[in-house]
Amino acid sequence: MKNDKTILLIQPHVGKLDYAGLRLPEALLAVARYPLKHGFSVKIIDQRITQNWKKCVGDFLEDNNVLCVGLTCMTGPQIRYALEINRHIKSISSVPIVWGGIHPSLFPEQCLADSSIDYVVIGEGEETFMELILKLQDNESMSDVQGIAYNKNGKTVIGKPRDFIKDMDTLPHLPYDLLDITRYRASGLFDGPSFTFFTSRGCPFPCTFCYNAVYNKGKWRGFSAVNTVDRLEAIIDKYGIRYFFFQDDNLFTNVQRFREMMREIIRRQLNIEWACLGARIDTLSRIGEEGLELMVKAGCKDVDIGVESGSDRILKMIKKNITADQVLPVIRMLSKFPINSKCTFIVGFPGETEDEVQQTIKLSMQIVEENEMIFSLIFVYTPYPGSDLFFVAEKNGFVVPERLDDWGDFTRDEWFLHNENWLTKRQRKRYNSICFTSMFACKAGKTKISSYLMKLLFDLYHPIAKFRLKHNLHSFQVESYLQRRLLSSSKL
Repeated sequence: MKNDKTILLIQPHVGKLDYAGLRLPEALLAVARYPLKHGFSVKIIDQRITQNWKKCVGDFLEDNNVLCVGLTCMTGPQIRYALEINRHIKSISSVPIVWGGIHPSLFPEQCLADSSIDYVVIGEGEETFMELILKLQDNESMSDVQGIAYNKNGKTVIGKPRDFIKDMDTLPHLPYDLLDITRYRASGLFDGPSFTFFTSRGCPFPCTFCYNAVYNKGKWRGFSAVNTVDRLEAIIDKYGIRYFFFQDDNLFTNVQRFREMMREIIRRQLNIEWACLGARIDTLSRIGEEGLELMVKAGCKDVDIGVESGSDRILKMIKKNITADQVLPVIRMLSKFPINSKCTFIVGFPGETEDEVQQTIKLSMQIVEENEMIFSLIFVYTPYPGSDLFFVAEKNGFVVPERLDDWGDFTRDEWFLHNENWLTKRQRKRYNSICFTSMFACKAGKTKISSYLMKLLFDLYHPIAKFRLKHNLHSFQVESYLQRRLLSSSKL
């Protein structure tokens, strides 16, 4: 049954991550499925690819009977872009604006303190957003809607938490037709249009630096192996896409399901290439050489692995549930297969010693020596909201932004440079140098750069970066110009 009401969904800029590849607005596609099923029209405007977005938004609001506008938002610069969109809409219309995503879910009251936000969807959005829409359409009270927050009589009302969708296979396929899919590149790893793709949600591991424990409540839910491959095959048949970036927080949680998925891809001869975001040392160990062989046959080209630290004390503190000794055997196993990998580390954890930082650097460099196909990156710890370690960081001097606008300046790469209560001036400069040099200390990093000139500069700087990192020489860092230029052209 066709409905005369329309839902407008808007994808804000993300920030520097936009340079890593233009990924599909999966969150908006997800919440669009049920309104479409109920006969509503849905329009997606992606600020990242729509230069005249203000005119597009204004024209659409003027020409259509829009019931509400929905935006997705995560912690960081995306907040700044989303607020810009909100304020433009409120200057020309009184249409209700709904925010969803990680940051609004963790800070609903702070978000609703901004007058441009009318409703917040907390957690998983499909069922909650659909119920909210129906209440708006019928002009009914929101008091019994689970999973939302809103202001009433000057106070914030937060509804009861909504249960997770238990059977993921019941979800309709994503409505990709709402997008111009030719504009998207999920990853710079591939030479053509590519899709982000989720085979599961959540992660069961208790890492204290991760948002998952509070946002997904430590739960993991996966589509069945057959359903997953059915959805992949439908995308291939309809759009001709054969490059995929599996964006699961932990793709390998259920090893049996994962192997079934690989075998099904091989059996159907889908002839795809894929990379993935979420891998752990211990789960890769459980997958073993047999599983890695299946992955290669099923089209695996690249795997991101979160190692985090070379210190057993730090690994225990962050509840990573691995030891440093487990890392190199898995790296050696991977070296037997044509799989590129990115291993990520973190320095600057609360209470971390200088010796523990050096243990992390040492392990990072050992990994590259064992497997030349690995790109090893070091980041500075970022106290993301909701994680257990966030509250430890707050006690140790991290100043939590009090206003929603202030979170817009909270970037993974630079936040620590401006937080004097958290790190000393020497630590800030040193950690910044460690992160920067790690990007160029291994030759595999060159594959992440698109510009010919920057590739040449990479070759010139590589031996310097490797020397700095190996010998702990991080004073007189004069490469700031090179850093800005390389980061602006890279696919990191």
